Amino acid sequence: MEHVDNIASCANGNLRIVNDILDLAKLQHDKFQLVNTEFDLRSCIESALATAGAIPKAAKLQLGYLMPCDLTIQGDNNRLQQILLNLLSNAIKFTAEGLVTLTCQVMKMGDSMQVQFMVEDTGTGISWEDCKQLWKDFGQVGSSIAQRQCGTGLGLVISQHLLKAMGSKMEIESTPGQGSKFFFTLQCQGKIQLPPMVTKEKRALIVHGCRQQIRRVEAHCESLGMKTQAVCSLGVAQMLLRAGSMGRGRRYNVVLCDAALFNGRNDWVSKLNISDGPPWVVIGDLPHSLHGVSNVFAVNTSMMQRRLRERLE
Repeated sequence: MEHVDNIASCANGNLRIVNDILDLAKLQHDKFQLVNTEFDLRSCIESALATAGAIPKAAKLQLGYLMPCDLTIQGDNNRLQQILLNLLSNAIKFTAEGLVTLTCQVMKMGDSMQVQFMVEDTGTGISWEDCKQLWKDFGQVGSSIAQRQCGTGLGLVISQHLLKAMGSKMEIESTPGQGSKFFFTLQCQGKIQLPPMVTKEKRALIVHGCRQQIRRVEAHCESLGMKTQAVCSLGVAQMLLRAGSMGRGRRYNVVLCDAALFNGRNDWVSKLNISDGPPWVVIGDLPHSLHGVSNVFAVNTSMMQRRLRERLE
């Protein structure tokens, strides 16, 4: 079975190389056209993240995104996904641990809007000399990294061509040993969507030990119109939930908790009285201690906002 998986992986890799070469040829000879349609930007971002999430990656690497609000925009959905996936794939390849984050920021400009996309990683970083190689056909960064990571070197070149056709360009900020930021801005027509009434004003308790991850979760909740409170331990969460149930504190509509906090902590399932309180959204793989516990479901950060909304409807 392992040999079959290896063959399939090689075949898919070869297919991507062929598609990259065909795409580049079309772009260089103006043999392609952008398709202008209205689409949901969050769905576009989550599709790119779902595909990127299937790429083999380091166990200590976390993938997610930040987006302040829901909106529909006019543009080429598939080509934008392709650009985002290229950036996410590169970030995943060169990040052994830490975070890869896709951030989307929106600025309203009269009848149109500016949407900035940024993919930031905590990976190896790129020297200024290597940055200049990124926009060359089949260009690769420093030889020591190129030996560890395979690829045609066409992804960023294709993305830059696509962005030029969209009236934009890719930019990079990078520090060797600290990570990189790739970003671009699109000018487009669009509509900002109001938070759904089903989640507006509801209160979420966030339980997580990582400040950066707390900010991600807060952003997802805030885009749904929810109010949040964050704590870093199950013990503090227990006190707040107990106070709320006894009428001596805030009551929460949902609890969002890092799955890692339950590792080796089977006793907390009964202590927290999970089955009888608000629903628990566990971020990550569902711990063994929570299998079969009602009122609990697991999500990954790339699909959290959509799953949270579905759960509260």
